[in-house]
Amino acid sequence: MSSEPLDIERFTAEKTAAFAAMNSAQLIAAALAELNNRGWGTARGIYLQLLRDEMIKRSISVETIRDTGVVFLDEA
Repeated sequence: MSSEPLDIERFTAEKTAAFAAMNSAQLIAAALAELNNRGWGTARGIYLQLLRDEMIKRSISVETIRDTGVVFLDEA
């Protein structure tokens, strides 16, 4: 665990670029990897929101993934 404070702008830019570079299967796998992850914090909230935003841009059904138990930021 890093003792440095989170640089939200850099983190957001990096994750946005990473998600944009993923194919749809990789995005879905990233969302499913969050299943049963009970940790919460600023970075995870941003991560899930950016992941959700990229999936919506691609018309990937967020509802289908929600059925597996992944909670996106707008539902927390």
